[in-house]
Order: sequence, then structure tokens, then C-alpha cells
Amino acid sequence: ISRQSFATNRKTLDAKNVKRLKIQAKKKKNLSKPAKSPEDDLPKEDVDQPFLQQQEWAKFQQSISVDGFQTGQITTAAVLKKGRGGKQARLRKEKELARLQQQQDVTLNTDEKFPAIRYSQEETERLLEQAYGALPERAGKRGTRNLQRQENRWQLVREIRSKYKAQIQAAHERRMEKRHWK
Repeated sequence: ISRQSFATNRKTLDAKNVKRLKIQAKKKKNLSKPAKSPEDDLPKEDVDQPFLQQQEWAKFQQSISVDGFQTGQITTAAVLKKGRGGKQARLRKEKELARLQQQQDVTLNTDEKFPAIRYSQEETERLLEQAYGALPERAGKRGTRNLQRQENRWQLVREIRSKYKAQIQAAHERRMEKRHWK
């Protein structure tokens, strides 16, 4: 075979390789890109919009919440996913809502029956003085129980360490006895 035919064969092989390499590069490029979903067409702000609104609403509800009262406001951002559940789940939710409603009704009724008593500043100070005056003076040494607890604890620690030391010494004695009779 002549040199010329080798050269032509090499050119045709190179041309095929180039084509093959281009196709492989294109496949790699497509694999590195994530698959397009319908949400990709929407702007990012629109996709997260309902969740952000829910977060803002929850933040507002938390800011106006009052300690000690169950007002029924939503203070956490709910996950935007429908939950499954049939008759039992619905009945459980209804029972919970009824119980909460009943608790609210009870607190409302007690507020009406027993209105809050308002004292003047002077009256409040006088009542506080009276209450603090009724407290007995503390007598005796401070920290007695704590000292006793510590003393008991250290006694136990010493006992445990003593037993451990005896075990170590016994193991040593056994080891030495075995070596002696070898």
C-alpha cells in the first residue's frame, strides 16, 4: 500500500473522530444542564411568592401576639402541601377546634364575671410592702444542704476509687503469679 493511501485513510479517520468528538461534547453539555421544568419558565419571585407572603403574615401575627392567650392566629409559615386524611382526620380536627373554642368561651365568661381590680400606685406599694413584710427572716447557715451533698458525693468517689485500686492491684498480683510459674 502506498504512502498516499495511508494519508487519505488518516484524514478520513480524523474527520470521523472530529465528528464523533463533537457529538460526545454536545451530549456532555446537555447532561450537565438540569432538566427543564415548567417552573423554570416562571420568574423566581413568582414561584416563592405565596410562601413569602405566608412568612410575612406569620411574622406580623407573632408581633401582635399576647402571652397567655390562645388567639388562634397562625404564627408559623405552613408548608404549601395538601395533607391526606379522610373522615377520621376531619373529625379529629373538628374536635380540636371545638375544644379550643370552648376554652376561649370559658376565658371570656370568667372575664365578665370577675373584672380586673385596679389599684392606685400608692395602694399597690402598700400591698407589696405588707406582703414582703409577712415573709419570715431567713435564719441559720446558708448552703448546708449543698455542703452535705458535696460531702456525700466525695465520699462515694473515694469509695469507688478505692475499689478500683484494689481491682488493679489484684489483677497485678494474678499476672505476676502467672509469670512466676511459667
